[in-house]
Amino acid sequence: RDLHSFPTRRSSDLVADVAVDLPVGQAAYLLIETAADAGAPGVLYAVPLKAFSRGPDGRPLVLNTDRGHFLAGPHFQKEFGSELCRPEFGAAVQRYYNH
Repeated sequence: RDLHSFPTRRSSDLVADVAVDLPVGQAAYLLIETAADAGAPGVLYAVPLKAFSRGPDGRPLVLNTDRGHFLAGPHFQKEFGSELCRPEFGAAVQRYYNH
């Protein structure tokens, strides 16, 4: 698999927010906003923390998948952040990234 770190080679990709599972008391997902030229403006991608590792080049976050798989993953429009509260969405994120 290719490793893409965030910020990726597309320096405008960024970690926009962190979704916290309050009952468990830990971060559940990183919410990634893609570069404007990725074709999905206003969209946040939910990625579980277990899908990341420390990069060999010293970057703190590396997503262990290729960009195509990432872009096909669970996402939602920024203005519909309540999507994160739906158990079905959380289950879909975990299934998609096999965690």
